[in-house]
Amino acid sequence: EYDLVLDAQGLLKSAWVARKVAKKNMIPLAGYDWSSIREPLASLCYTQKQSVSKDLHAIERIRQLFCKTLGYDLESHAPIVYGLDTTTWHSPSVLPDAFQAGVYWVFLHGTTWESKYWPEAYWVDLLARANAVGRHVVLPWGNEEERLRALRIAETSEQGMAWVPEQPLSLNTVAQLLKYAQGVVSVDTGLSHVAAALDVPMVVMYRVTDPKLVGADGSQVIRLASPCAPDYLKQFPDKKTEAQSLEGLSVENVFQNLMRLMRLR
Repeated sequence: EYDLVLDAQGLLKSAWVARKVAKKNMIPLAGYDWSSIREPLASLCYTQKQSVSKDLHAIERIRQLFCKTLGYDLESHAPIVYGLDTTTWHSPSVLPDAFQAGVYWVFLHGTTWESKYWPEAYWVDLLARANAVGRHVVLPWGNEEERLRALRIAETSEQGMAWVPEQPLSLNTVAQLLKYAQGVVSVDTGLSHVAAALDVPMVVMYRVTDPKLVGADGSQVIRLASPCAPDYLKQFPDKKTEAQSLEGLSVENVFQNLMRLMRLR
């Protein structure tokens, strides 16, 4: 039983599901208004509608939606406290013996759009730098394409200094890997938000998506964005734009920022 249904997704498919629940329980259905929502037609389903600026970060937008709907106050841009209790966690048993907690890095190289990838040669260079400072590297994967890429990257490493899991890992296991890592390097992918919530030092690269609106947010996160970040390009119109999408995302810049984060910790 519910008193209210709140659709924080703002999509036609989420509004359809939420409307069925609200109608069944004869209760209000809340969400963004026409001008605030990602798919405006979805707002026609709501009985309570809230105006929230589209210029805010996605996390801040959801916080404001909840505040306005449920009637509580929250200071604008208040620091995010994820509140995760990891006191009972332990270093995942799947790790090779040589990978001691806190002395390995995780490379999150997989994402959805091809335009968000970091070039494979860059990962190879970064892996060499990690190994040179005595750090092992974990390369998780979620599909066959990512597995093959991880293997190609790992093959360039010194023996035993890079590990690619034989099977795709569960989300819980990946979260444990991230929690006990010394550092993380990531493209724009959902797992970067998990690492941010776990307060792991991390550098995230945004080639064609805007970190001001969708970036991982946390006290241990450095977000590097190219000049093309606000453009949301799924395909590059030409080689010049493709090259611009890597400006500011050099291996040297990523490596030095991660090292700086770990020194500050």
